[in-house]
Amino acid sequence: MQERKYWQGARTLAATLALAALLPATQAAAQSTAEFPGEAAASEIMDFRSMHGLAFEDRAALLSLSWDERGIQPGGREPVSRVISQAIAVPLEEARPFLAVAPVLAGRFPAHSLVEVEIRGSSDGVAWGEWFDASHHGHGDDDPGHELMRAMPGLPGVGDESLPGELVFFDADTRFVQYRLSLIRDFHGTAPIVGELALHFISPGETRGELETQSLPDQRPATAAPQAAMPNYVPRSSWGNLSNTGWLSLASVSQLVVHHTVSPNSSNDWAATVRSFYNYHVHTLGWADIGYNWLVAPNGAIFQGRAHRPDGNTNVRGAHAAGHNSYTMGLAYIGTYTSVNPTSAAVESGARVLAWKAAERGISTSLIRGHRDYGSTACPGNMLYNRLFDTLRPRVQQILDGDSAPEPEPPFDTLWHRADAVNANPWYFGNNAQRGLAFGGDRIYVVSRHSEQWGPHVMVHSAADGSGLGNGGASLDTSGIAGGTLVLNAIDSDASGRPLAANLVTDLSQQRFRAYYWPDDASEPLRVVDFSGQSAHRLGDHIAVRGSVVDGTAEIWAPASGVPVIYRWTMNGDGFNHWPQAIHLSDGVVGTSAAVAPLENGRFLWNATGQHLRLYEGNGALLGTVPGGIVARDSNAVRLLGRDGDDLWAAVYQFGSSNENARIVRIPESNPAGAGSLGVTTSLAANSNPNASGDIAVRRNQGSVDVFVLASNNGLGAYRFAQLDLSSAQDDAPRHEEVDAVEPAGHAPREPISVAPPIATPVDAASGGVEHSPALMDLELNQ
Repeated sequence: MQERKYWQGARTLAATLALAALLPATQAAAQSTAEFPGEAAASEIMDFRSMHGLAFEDRAALLSLSWDERGIQPGGREPVSRVISQAIAVPLEEARPFLAVAPVLAGRFPAHSLVEVEIRGSSDGVAWGEWFDASHHGHGDDDPGHELMRAMPGLPGVGDESLPGELVFFDADTRFVQYRLSLIRDFHGTAPIVGELALHFISPGETRGELETQSLPDQRPATAAPQAAMPNYVPRSSWGNLSNTGWLSLASVSQLVVHHTVSPNSSNDWAATVRSFYNYHVHTLGWADIGYNWLVAPNGAIFQGRAHRPDGNTNVRGAHAAGHNSYTMGLAYIGTYTSVNPTSAAVESGARVLAWKAAERGISTSLIRGHRDYGSTACPGNMLYNRLFDTLRPRVQQILDGDSAPEPEPPFDTLWHRADAVNANPWYFGNNAQRGLAFGGDRIYVVSRHSEQWGPHVMVHSAADGSGLGNGGASLDTSGIAGGTLVLNAIDSDASGRPLAANLVTDLSQQRFRAYYWPDDASEPLRVVDFSGQSAHRLGDHIAVRGSVVDGTAEIWAPASGVPVIYRWTMNGDGFNHWPQAIHLSDGVVGTSAAVAPLENGRFLWNATGQHLRLYEGNGALLGTVPGGIVARDSNAVRLLGRDGDDLWAAVYQFGSSNENARIVRIPESNPAGAGSLGVTTSLAANSNPNASGDIAVRRNQGSVDVFVLASNNGLGAYRFAQLDLSSAQDDAPRHEEVDAVEPAGHAPREPISVAPPIATPVDAASGGVEHSPALMDLELNQ
């Protein structure tokens, strides 16, 4: 089939643009065909070598620029100059089904200087939408065998470099655009020079009818599993009426690179999105073909990118990772995955493409990498990059091992984010000061020590949208709370939704472990536990509460860190017992930031940083360990969601730059080694969390479960797992195996604690124990 041309006389475009560059702003004639109704393209060129090209919205911005016959650069000693253009009319009669716009810069660009380009759109030139980043991000055709038709380099006086930007997608009714240029000097003060900026406008046209699919001949080695065959895909003849073969250079594929296209995550015409990239890459940038080898849409459809060789060789050299195309294959997930996870359908389709090529070429899953691993770029976005490690690589390995069916992941809806990933952190976040999280009623409670001079806080947020109550400043009364290395650290709520919080002690022989209860949000805290022993145990990284304080059935579980012991306080008629029960872990496992999730039958889950999630009998006998491939060691807090027959469902907090989220796991109670991962919530951000501090709270609804996540320095998030209809694993009338109500050898309370029914009396700061020292509160806990 003859390859169709989007532009008439496409190979003359460079000459057309060279002539157009002599004018301050020139429109290249739009071209259209009938094969895809509405298909057209045009360009506008701004020539900064002439004052006529400096059509900026704010003329005062010119003062921050230096201009000469070569173009514009940051003026004077300014490290950054930023200018916004006047409104530019879209040079197309209409856009169908949407409008795509991309910038291409020509000039001189020293290695460490930067030119950032942003674009926004408007239907009337008055009300403008948000700015979208369209800067160059490292894609490129570096094949010396291609005779590239560059749009603008080499024009007289402009320089010999061009920077192609990213496509930005707008609604079909967009009639005007603006660009914002930021020119940034490097650390030596060397400035970029921009001679021209061309805006390329693309209407890809509407796709009519059903997209046909086809499959490649089975070329797997004999040792590869049948599941590793190439899945069905949409060929070029279907999405673009293009030939499926060409004589492109070959790559020695030994690594697999994952991208995102930084385009919309929803569409009724994914083929039009693919055509937009083809049009831009070929007819604007002059590349030999579309840059990606393969593209995957959010609905799971797989699109062939670059043409294969006529002999069927699929290892054609792409233009997706400049400097690395000769040994890589590029797979692009259509969409933007900076703060949104790719769909399960897209992940599965991408995994099958990657497994096929990995089997064919003998590539280890460790060589499935993100574009950012090859250069200075955020691609493929934080969310997709995270899934390389926790989902995509494991799924590829699973396919290679012969498992054709993915384990279903329950879909979840993001209820809200108060997180740095969306620039919406609560105001008090930062400085590693957020510690514990609890849910109760219609509220969530966050333990924070954000203001040392005022003491500890328990900040109150709406569970509905995460907003801070009291204009963001509402906190429970913490008057009289004192003692410990951290005065407050961990928190949970009882069956009635009322919070109980505890301090953190790093040496139980020298400090008193204390827990507090708030009968309502207006009450003063009641001290319900005040305990010390003779061993230097660390206590209070996390606590778990079961039962109801009002009903007298509440329990407080406090796992020690660094020693295999869990302390458990139960209630009697006078409040909480003075003496905690000590549960010794039979396998002697220890870890930092230990956490526990008790079950209704006396058993419990235990997790800690540096260890694997474990299930124990109520007396501490180990029942089984969840594999590290399901729950990594970079995790600690654990909460139960409920049970489905023999299966326990739990949420585990994961920390680190690729996490700061929750993993949902299914654990067969009779065989914890058979556990499976059932979903990962969105990463809240990638800010440093040196103490690995974070927490999880759970709300069980009729037919769904809500999971709340706290990650220090990164934010809060709430997620609804709509297909979970679980029975309780933490009822209000727990049955427990009897364990000795004694301390480990050598432990005893320093003094009896008088507790008034049903629990305690308001805290008196002078009631003994170690008073808080600001120096201790400033101490960062190395975990």
